[in-house]
Amino acid sequence: MEGIVRLVLSVRGILRNFCLKLGRVSKGRWEKRVRELTSENAMLSDVVAPILRLRRQMSGELAMMSKRIKTLAKSDATCRQLMMMPGMGPVTALIFVTAVDDPARFRRACDIGAWAGLKPKRSRSGERDVSGEITRSRRNTGAGAR
Repeated sequence: MEGIVRLVLSVRGILRNFCLKLGRVSKGRWEKRVRELTSENAMLSDVVAPILRLRRQMSGELAMMSKRIKTLAKSDATCRQLMMMPGMGPVTALIFVTAVDDPARFRRACDIGAWAGLKPKRSRSGERDVSGEITRSRRNTGAGAR
């Protein structure tokens, strides 16, 4: 996805050098708008055409890989169960299932976060001890490091 964004920004930069602005355009209409802006300048059109082809090809590959990942996640019962939780998509579910192959080796659920190098934010004041959102541990940088 990052590569596609960089291609889009490259085209915007090239067009800006010719005082042409795309403005706000939807993904579906983006390529058509670029072709409209470059149609009067043959050299500019020739420069932008390979980038447009590359963007189209990368988008197709990304769509194919996304479909494959969703199929893999839906075929696994554990992934399906994990994806029922809010914020848990197919990629995260697959990573979790692959990394934590046997959850029985952890005594408590919070032990998995510690194993992965995550720790909850804590706010302590007097008798108050609040465990908040998860942050990346500074001392524990690698997954499985202790």
